[in-house]
Amino acid sequence: MIKNFILRFLTIPIVLLFLFDCSSPTKSNKRTPIVVTISDVWITDAIDIDGDGYNSYLRLNFDLDVNKPDSLEVFVRLAFRVTDPMDTASYFYIFESVDFKIAGESSADDKYIGIELPPLQNNQPYMGVFDFLLEVYYSSDPNTRIVYASESEDADMGSIPMERPEIDILIFNTWLSYNDGTFENGYSFSNDYGYFAVKFDQPAGALTCQVKQIAYHISLNASNVWIRGWDDLNNYPNTRIYTTTTNTYLNTGWNFINIDIDVSLYDPFYIGYYQINYGSGSPYISADETTPLFDRSYYKPISASGWTNDTDGDYAIEVYIEYTTTSANGKPVVKGEWLSAESY
Repeated sequence: MIKNFILRFLTIPIVLLFLFDCSSPTKSNKRTPIVVTISDVWITDAIDIDGDGYNSYLRLNFDLDVNKPDSLEVFVRLAFRVTDPMDTASYFYIFESVDFKIAGESSADDKYIGIELPPLQNNQPYMGVFDFLLEVYYSSDPNTRIVYASESEDADMGSIPMERPEIDILIFNTWLSYNDGTFENGYSFSNDYGYFAVKFDQPAGALTCQVKQIAYHISLNASNVWIRGWDDLNNYPNTRIYTTTTNTYLNTGWNFINIDIDVSLYDPFYIGYYQINYGSGSPYISADETTPLFDRSYYKPISASGWTNDTDGDYAIEVYIEYTTTSANGKPVVKGEWLSAESY
């Protein structure tokens, strides 16, 4: 009996030890850590309408990868700064995305951010060379940045010339002056007050139109006038759209008057002046009588009931307009032209 008892006692620990050794190494709690990377960043679709080397728009493309096939929800933030070779200047945040999912390491799930410079704030310039910073965050932990890309990691993120869209415009200064450099006559009201005007059409495709400058050529008698503008009714000047009650002094020769008249709603429109005195001191508006007439010159004595289309000469009244139209890529373009009685 004693012999059997000892055998059983020695057998129990051996079995327990075997059980412990079998269970311990096969139940590890270790997990593969999640690693998110920005595998690539690149610029496309840059727009530079005026060709000055500064983009008003571009696409910042990026590809995020994660080392797990299961999807992960993240979001990105974009910041920028004026390019700093010392890499000490602060970035300003300009964009935060919605949450989106990434999974695996496919290159087919790239995203992009369309970039324009924000409106002027915090002393940010309208034009310059900038660095960009792209940051990635877990949606579940928006206060912890998990990965980022800047010009230090990818050269495409730095030294990017940009300007605000409103200054990325083409301005064509095309002189369309009608006259041949000489004027054969001049006209004035010698016995009455009155008006002189020239009819102008907006260029085809104009979306907005501003008169920025008026040019008058006076052949005789420097004098004061009142600047006027009218809309059209049946091809004649009608209701005033611009009027001054202060004197504008016109010398003999060319006079250039800076002005700002919105004529976007008027096509055609008329620009001229009101002759506020008469007699020997009244001004004479120059006229060209050697080129074909376009029926764009009009006059009206103050005592007359209506306007007369002057077919004897084309008055030397010109306007410089700036108007917006649409470019081939759908962006607004500003053009400038001088118009006159014979520029059509």
